[in-house]
Amino acid sequence: DSAVCLNSGNIQLNGLPNGGTWSGTNISSTGLFTPSQAGTFSLVYTLGTSTCLKRDTIAIKVNPLPVISVTPSTSICIGNNISLSASGANSYSWSPATGLNQTTGATVLASPSTSTTYTVTGTNTITNCSATANTSISVNPLPTVNAGADQSLCNQPIPTTLIGTPTGGTWTGQNITTGGVFTPSGIGTFPVVYSYTNANNCTNKDTAIVTVINPTVPDAGLDSVVCLN
Repeated sequence: DSAVCLNSGNIQLNGLPNGGTWSGTNISSTGLFTPSQAGTFSLVYTLGTSTCLKRDTIAIKVNPLPVISVTPSTSICIGNNISLSASGANSYSWSPATGLNQTTGATVLASPSTSTTYTVTGTNTITNCSATANTSISVNPLPTVNAGADQSLCNQPIPTTLIGTPTGGTWTGQNITTGGVFTPSGIGTFPVVYSYTNANNCTNKDTAIVTVINPTVPDAGLDSVVCLN
């Protein structure tokens, strides 16, 4: 008796002595067995005729394939990662290895640099039968963000609006509002960060430097008195 996996390929059975015929489910008279359905099948080898006819029976068990699932199929931003999880078996291998933290186990961490389809092969280690499942990870680029040129401002409470591109982002930093209004409040060098998130929910940022200096105090000289004309 023997066991095979579902759809594992035709099996040629050979009875002895030669010259007999086979009968049973999914087997030809010449002994070609097709494991196209799961179950246990009794296959009969018949030899001779009339009073010399003899039969022998073997059993072949066809084990089902594991039903493998993998989640999720999704999109990420370049530079990010995502956890992929498989189920339906008790041993797993993943391919391609590109962007994976490991190639075995039910859960792996994927951080591909380009859109990638991963295949997981799940094996039932009791029956040694395997099946596969796929998941596709799309990788979106980060937006190009510009906080504008560095600026030098005088230490006076005069608001200055900074413009970042693309529009619609937010500013963070000392002495600046989320809308980009910078108001000097003491001398120094102030990094301000402009962050923008696009329609794919990918975020990028850029930094501008605002240097605040004391204004130059003008000196018009001494007062004086002169005669008309």
